[in-house]
Amino acid sequence: MRFDLKASITFTVIVVIGFVVLNSVSFLYYKEGIKISLLKEAKAYYELKKKEPLFPLPYYLKMYKELILQDDFVPLIKIEDTNVYVKRDYIERKFNNFFINIFLWDVVIIFTLYIFFYFTILRYIKKETEIKSILEIFTLSISHKLGNFLSINKMNIELLKSKCKFRELERIEQSYNLLEKDFINVSSFLRNIGKTDKKRVLNLRTLIERHLNEFQSIFPEKRIILSLRDTYVKAEEDKLSLIIFNLLENAFKYSDSFIHIKTCQNKRKVTLSIRNDISTNIKRTTGIGLEIVTKLLKDIGGVLWKKARKDTYTVVVLINR
Repeated sequence: MRFDLKASITFTVIVVIGFVVLNSVSFLYYKEGIKISLLKEAKAYYELKKKEPLFPLPYYLKMYKELILQDDFVPLIKIEDTNVYVKRDYIERKFNNFFINIFLWDVVIIFTLYIFFYFTILRYIKKETEIKSILEIFTLSISHKLGNFLSINKMNIELLKSKCKFRELERIEQSYNLLEKDFINVSSFLRNIGKTDKKRVLNLRTLIERHLNEFQSIFPEKRIILSLRDTYVKAEEDKLSLIIFNLLENAFKYSDSFIHIKTCQNKRKVTLSIRNDISTNIKRTTGIGLEIVTKLLKDIGGVLWKKARKDTYTVVVLINR
């Protein structure tokens, strides 16, 4: 079922239920109001009849001294020695007229609200589709140009490496390799935005080891300490993969010599801890990587904690199982 139709039906059902509740209360108050009004009328006509015995009563009221049984009239109230009767179908007809009027107005209002809501949803969906289409084209264009740029410069680096060996050149190569991995992951994530990616049970250890292989080929000099267990979470694979990639990227980029990765779990949560020493050659960063991780974690029911000490930096992620 299309989103716009589903949203419109849901809106209509909510409005109908709301009107049913409100109308039920209104009907009860109206029916009670009719009875109170009839009692007041009966008392007023009784006082008039005392002064003017020949004063005509309305067709729906009768007064007798004695008790009588009539099919079309029922007792309403007894005032002193006089019994007041009301026509049996009078209250029902007034109530039915009120019900029909309310029902017709309800239909008109609900139908009008449905049309307004449906076309409003359509307008915003159309606008969102246009924006999404523009963003997709823009993303593909940037991805194509950036991909070409990376390929050309990697070739240039390879040519430079064949002619000279410098530590600085190795660092440039590391940076380009890391940027390429980042580019591939982000591009994959962007291409899948808006697509249905159902949550499924994933082994955190498997995803960590997969990304570790990528980073270790770029940073072979870093010492990796692993305390990994099979830990399972229910999440969308693209989001969880991007979270792990960003966390490992930060650790590899800003560590000096070692990275310690640990996973554990209990009945309610899975914990991922990444601790590394701090490189003195790294300048202060914007923190965008961890900001992306924090936002993605909210979608899968997780939180992030970070703690910086003099020589080490620790990031702890807690994810609901």
